[in-house]
Amino acid sequence: MSVKVTLFDEFTADKEFAGVFLVTDGSREFAAKKQRVKDKLVFAPGKYVFKGKPEEKSDVDKYEVKYTEVTNDAGPLRIVVRGSHGFFQVGPNTKGEYTDFFRSALRKEVKERGFCLTAAGAPEKANHWVRFTDFRVEKN
Repeated sequence: MSVKVTLFDEFTADKEFAGVFLVTDGSREFAAKKQRVKDKLVFAPGKYVFKGKPEEKSDVDKYEVKYTEVTNDAGPLRIVVRGSHGFFQVGPNTKGEYTDFFRSALRKEVKERGFCLTAAGAPEKANHWVRFTDFRVEKN
């Protein structure tokens, strides 16, 4: 699944976002988003990076999230589902490359999977316009 997300107005609130969710049996599994984090527009979720000693791998406080800033040439947001795993990537960019951001095991016993386009988190009374175009779902 891929979708091009174009922001017509700058996001002004921390955690304001637009993107797509993978939905399983009516509840969200994960998202691919353009989101404002600490005054920057980034792809979210970011990449989790381990910053501890080998024996501390089970300590969640030893990880930090690294975000990649959104660029105009990055390409559409994509959610790819393959078997029991899914991942969020962006691309292809103008060079034909893809960037992976998030991977996850998916729930096994499901009746239905789908996608949900969404935008949220804008300040009250703000007019922030977002366009979703080129929405495509492909089955391989």
